[in-house]
Amino acid sequence: MNPVRLAWALASLAVITAAFAIWLAAVNPTVEIKTASVGQYQCRAPYDTLLTGESTGGGEELPEARERCDEANKASIQQAGVVGLVSASCVVGAGLALRRDVVGNNE
Repeated sequence: MNPVRLAWALASLAVITAAFAIWLAAVNPTVEIKTASVGQYQCRAPYDTLLTGESTGGGEELPEARERCDEANKASIQQAGVVGLVSASCVVGAGLALRRDVVGNNE
């Protein structure tokens, strides 16, 4: 494959995966609460939990909701981190492909 095409493909993949990582950190997870009449409970977004330390929204404070929201937010942040690493790897790969093209053309 042409190094420039490979670099474009990797750069495109980097943008897509970076957007997905941001979405994972920004989406508010919904958890199922079985012990209350609430049913489904919408947690705060994972990034908001990191900034404020609060994983549950306003209103009625349910211990099970806090625990489940903490778990859901932790999982979302971990997934966003992994996807962010994939994005960074794609950027590095694109840079290496372009470097290979530049070095290959100078020889």
